[in-house]
Amino acid sequence: MNPYITHLLDDINLAYREKRQASAKAQKPPQESKPELYFEEIERYVRGDDEQTFGYYCRLGSEIFPPADQFDESEKEQICGALANMFRSWNLEVCIPDNVPSAFRYELMVRFFDKPFTPFTTGFFVQDFCTGDSEGCELEKYCPCLKYDDEA
Repeated sequence: MNPYITHLLDDINLAYREKRQASAKAQKPPQESKPELYFEEIERYVRGDDEQTFGYYCRLGSEIFPPADQFDESEKEQICGALANMFRSWNLEVCIPDNVPSAFRYELMVRFFDKPFTPFTTGFFVQDFCTGDSEGCELEKYCPCLKYDDEA
């Protein structure tokens, strides 16, 4: 086992989004504020206001992740699972097709730390790495759109 994996998993655990602790005296916000907050967050995302990289928010950078070939198969799966759970704490769902090998899955997930990100408190941001066009798609030869290109 790679000795660095323990430190990497600890760092990933520290990158979880902190849950807001409601004080005993705090009152529940009115129900109408939830839709307003949802639409405010959507507008902020569309405008790109104050958008930083995901790494900025979670305080974890892609530079701490070694190349995928330094880990064995089970270690890559373990890291990807830990990353997926940590991403969910940020209301971020990463969807990668099942046919993507673990090394490439690892690389895609690590690259996300350098991408612009708008944190959401309501709803989820879904990152599927597919542009809808196989040309230039981050999924490369694993892009699901390729099957449609073959049909054309």
